[in-house]
Amino acid sequence: MYSSPRTAQILAAAAAIAMLAGCSGSTISSLVPTGSEQPSSTGNAPKGFTSHAGKKAGGEVAFISDFNNHAVYVIRRGQLAATLDVDGPEGLAVDTAHNLYVANVAGSNVLVYAPPYNGTPTALTDPGFRPNGVAVDARGDVAVASYESNSYGLGSIAFYAKGATSPTKVIVGDSKFAADYYCAFDASGNLYLDGKNGSGAFEAGEVVGGIGGKAVKPLTTGNLLQYPGGMQVSKTGKIAILDQSQGSGTPTIYTYNPPSHGSLGTPVATTPLSSANDAVAFAFEDRNDRFVLTADTFSTSPKVKRARSAHEDQIGQTQLFNYPGGSVVTSVRLPYNAVLVGVALDPPENP
Repeated sequence: MYSSPRTAQILAAAAAIAMLAGCSGSTISSLVPTGSEQPSSTGNAPKGFTSHAGKKAGGEVAFISDFNNHAVYVIRRGQLAATLDVDGPEGLAVDTAHNLYVANVAGSNVLVYAPPYNGTPTALTDPGFRPNGVAVDARGDVAVASYESNSYGLGSIAFYAKGATSPTKVIVGDSKFAADYYCAFDASGNLYLDGKNGSGAFEAGEVVGGIGGKAVKPLTTGNLLQYPGGMQVSKTGKIAILDQSQGSGTPTIYTYNPPSHGSLGTPVATTPLSSANDAVAFAFEDRNDRFVLTADTFSTSPKVKRARSAHEDQIGQTQLFNYPGGSVVTSVRLPYNAVLVGVALDPPENP
């Protein structure tokens, strides 16, 4: 069973990352919907979205990062259009100019690919840190969340003004907010993030003013999240955080109103992703945020009788769920040996 890089295992030991990086990759000849999880209904799906592989898969273009296979998959109309070779891909983001941002933990940088995503990327350097999440605001400023330093110390948030390739500002973690996982901007440019505090417990946070901010302000929640994963901000300004299952429960997206007096309060919506196994990240789909697209590990493969690596018996998949209801619309299966950790859509569904 997959233990996400977002969790304590990968934060605690460099050996875990080295083991993942050493696993062999795989290739995909095509993408097809899973046979066991066909949509029960496509009546509420986005225009053009059906169970057929030739149709759209969660947007005009969907991007999924696979940490274990060192790849970012570019999916157009349900088919694999390209595979980007990235040694340690994590979180993903897309800006309004359709550029793809890939947090690259192996290179301590963020790789930026311009359409059609087949050229040499530009690198945003994040020296000394291990980037995990990336977000772009409406002005084109970039935020990069790092869960730890290269020496396994405190993480950071690095901000890059539009067009900059080195950090404009870096906020290093402290005892209140030690490690930063995923992040997302709201329409006003405020940055929200999830991670852990100095004691190792879950923490949500906000950098008021985004690139103009000075510190991460911790935010409490009225419920306990065990394994924080992807974070997004809806069109209406609500904060959505994915609590991973790690194979022991149902991955669930909790949605909160914007913070008040240092708290997100209790969830205003709870979205159980009941057919997901270990969803790590998600992106909103549809102009009204009626769907979410996930990066998930599907199940143990019946084809592998003797696994040669820690992840050989895992199958990646991307699933489209109704939001906030949580019922699955359709699924597209991805490769074996997968550790899917990032997802983004173009055009981006930014608030």
